[in-house]
Amino acid sequence: MKNYKLFIILGWIFTSLVATSVVLPIHYNELRNQESPPNPEQPIGEIVLGTSVVQSLGNLENNLKGIKVLFATYQRSNTCNIEVEVWKEPLFINLIHKETVPCSNLKDNSYAEFLFDNQPESSAQKYYLVLRSDGTNGNAVTVWSSLKVSRDELYINNEKKPIKLVVLPIY
Repeated sequence: MKNYKLFIILGWIFTSLVATSVVLPIHYNELRNQESPPNPEQPIGEIVLGTSVVQSLGNLENNLKGIKVLFATYQRSNTCNIEVEVWKEPLFINLIHKETVPCSNLKDNSYAEFLFDNQPESSAQKYYLVLRSDGTNGNAVTVWSSLKVSRDELYINNEKKPIKLVVLPIY
């Protein structure tokens, strides 16, 4: 009976080791291929009336259902509004989300979530985040950016910038 129990225990240990040696490399490769979130390094400046911020969003997984944007309020309660749009390529033809948010609802240095209909084939698409505001100097919000290397492109008032907005996908 003792040998039988030992045989069962050794069999379980062997099976566990084999399963671990197969599963861990698969999950490691999945995690390694995922893009890590960018570190917030600098705000892009107040988004005031007449400012257009356009960030491309590529390298996504399937089933995109929203985004998180890292806003800053300059530690004040702003009375402006920020318009958030998400477009599927081609830009300004396929609008998938539009929302106007009172800036007073945004918390300083916090993410705001914007949810939309599930995009089942989002890995094969390019999306764009567009931000506009009716804010004025001293009464406007900003978005955090990162210097992290990325294929995404940021344009502020049609001028390409060497930074990327801190935007996270929601699946």
